[in-house]
Amino acid sequence: MDFAPSPMAEHIVRTHFGIEPARRSLRAEEVVLYLLLEVTEAAELWGQRGYLARAVSFGPHGICDEGIVPLQHFVDAPGPDAVAIVQETDAHGQHRPVVYLHRAGNVTEHVLSVHPLFDCRTLDHQAQLPSALAGLI
Repeated sequence: MDFAPSPMAEHIVRTHFGIEPARRSLRAEEVVLYLLLEVTEAAELWGQRGYLARAVSFGPHGICDEGIVPLQHFVDAPGPDAVAIVQETDAHGQHRPVVYLHRAGNVTEHVLSVHPLFDCRTLDHQAQLPSALAGLI
């Protein structure tokens, strides 16, 4: 059985001990569907809405899955160009995917549309996300 450390444990190991966990590389054409699949199915993102996010970085060594990360750290900490996707609950109680883009030291937020069955792999979402990632993939 594989053991996957919790996102918080990985964050502590990385920030306090300087140990970087192994991360898988992604091809540019995989990024959109990967992020939409994660925001649809990842239990961590649904269990900790608005707190945990799936992050992908874009750096000199390619595109890298950064795992599940605390959203606040992603937004506040300096780092490479990256994207994080999270499930958030809006003021009306609707669950919706939100994309945070970390580019050249600035963070922007892109709210994606709501789906009645919370499926973010739709053609509509597949059209929305690339526009937010323009210039990165």
